[in-house]
Amino acid sequence: MKKLFSDHKLWSGLFFRLLPYQVLLLIINAANGIVDTVFASNVIGQDAMTAIGLYSPLNHFLFALSIMLVSGSQLMVGKAMGRNEMDSVEDFFSTDLIVSVVLSVIVSVLLIAAALTNATRVFISDPAGLKALNSYLISNAFGIPGLVLGQQLFAFLSMENQRKLTMIASLVCFVVNTITDWLFLVVMKMGTFGLGLGTSVATWVFCIVMLRYYTTGKSEMKFSLRAFRLKDSFIIMKKGYSGAISRFVEMF
Repeated sequence: MKKLFSDHKLWSGLFFRLLPYQVLLLIINAANGIVDTVFASNVIGQDAMTAIGLYSPLNHFLFALSIMLVSGSQLMVGKAMGRNEMDSVEDFFSTDLIVSVVLSVIVSVLLIAAALTNATRVFISDPAGLKALNSYLISNAFGIPGLVLGQQLFAFLSMENQRKLTMIASLVCFVVNTITDWLFLVVMKMGTFGLGLGTSVATWVFCIVMLRYYTTGKSEMKFSLRAFRLKDSFIIMKKGYSGAISRFVEMF
């Protein structure tokens, strides 16, 4: 009974800690989506809007992937910190970041391969729309690792009471996305490739702004490649998959 109460208390604390994180990420995603839509509709036209619409389910998939990793890793890190087991904190923190990078790179490679081989024809047969979608997928793929990794760092920084830094990273992401969309679409006329590239640049800036904190030596959580544990990655996904189910359903 005592263990059950302890787990319930931990889950409750985790829920209220992650709630602002999820809300803010939704706001960031919505704000950047509005910027992309405004530029796409006014500068490129219908093909760009089609590409954005067809890419939308993938956004749900990426968010589901992030939520699964965030929920599971935060729970395990929270438990380890409560027991003052800092070696375990390092293991789960490092494992989560490594798994995030590996899975996001795999998704990026698959997207680029699908676009280059025209496998995306299953979604749209119109030549102009297909070309726009493929260009948008390729340029967006470069930013997926930065997006998924950035979302992990966003949550961990919240645990370390660095919410000011997460707000700065969010604001910088929005500003960079707006500037790059204007530069790539209005000035350089890069079409849907530029639209996706602007998003990729913004997500990498978002990630790097937060990543710098973990290179200063001030962070409580330390990253180490040697701390990676394959079994911990399965534990993280097992603990976190329930929080991602709704996003997977929305994707389909």
